[in-house]
Amino acid sequence: MTSSSNLEMNRSGMDHVARENQLKLVDARISTAERDLALICEDFAAYTRKTARLRDKGDLLARHIYDHATMENKTSKRAFTEAAELLSFIQDYRQTEVVRLETKVIEPLKSYGTHCKKAKDEVKQSLALHRKEKNNQKNLENVAGRGKGDINAVSSAEAELRRSAVSAAESSRTLTDTTERFEARRVHDLKHILREFINIEMIFHAKALEIYTAMYRTVDTIDEDLDMEEFRQTLRPMESIARADLSRAAADSRNASSNPAPAATANGHRPQEEEDDEEEDEFEEEDEEESEYEDSTEALSR
Repeated sequence: MTSSSNLEMNRSGMDHVARENQLKLVDARISTAERDLALICEDFAAYTRKTARLRDKGDLLARHIYDHATMENKTSKRAFTEAAELLSFIQDYRQTEVVRLETKVIEPLKSYGTHCKKAKDEVKQSLALHRKEKNNQKNLENVAGRGKGDINAVSSAEAELRRSAVSAAESSRTLTDTTERFEARRVHDLKHILREFINIEMIFHAKALEIYTAMYRTVDTIDEDLDMEEFRQTLRPMESIARADLSRAAADSRNASSNPAPAATANGHRPQEEEDDEEEDEFEEEDEEESEYEDSTEALSR
């Protein structure tokens, strides 16, 4: 084996080690990014689902407050009704928050699964070329170790090693450029996604704070004394009616005890015996009047 071949093999060996370290670094970087971004995406999705459930509970709470307002007095009824409407407005903004989180945060993070897969495929391709170069180097060493008789075989092995080395070097440069673009895009996109998340939350909480302030002022307008006075007014007519009923019942009871009425039958009429006695008394009175009339007539005729 010539001295130039030895130098080339030594240089190829050092390049092989450098590229191997590079491939390990790139593969580990992409795998870590893929894992972390997947976890972040899952957390944002869970956060969005929790926000959607909170929106539903807010709508339910607003409806119950609105239904309860119907039984309240004047100022409480107005305040509770307006408070329920304001709380419902907050849930509308929360719905907007959910939609924006889905479109501006979760969807871009989901796309990184494809980006990471593409980068890992390029790493696999570069790794295959690297292994091919390594195998060609071993082949050259084996051919050179047989002696100086087979010069053509040595030359062919050296040519094959050069070609594989060139391909591996080109793949390494391509992989380096791809990795740099991936890293730059990942940092930029993650920065943009987090800024979008913060902006979405700031807009929602600013609107919510504005509405909660109006809601607080609405609830603060409840006049407890006025509502209690109105409640007492609703009770007084009922008390007057109750007292009148009691007075009427007492008067009827006193009249019944001082002038006992004849017993009545189940259908409200007196017994038949009492009616017959009254008819006999009426007949006796008529007979007495007739006898007196006859006596007076005889006296006049004399």
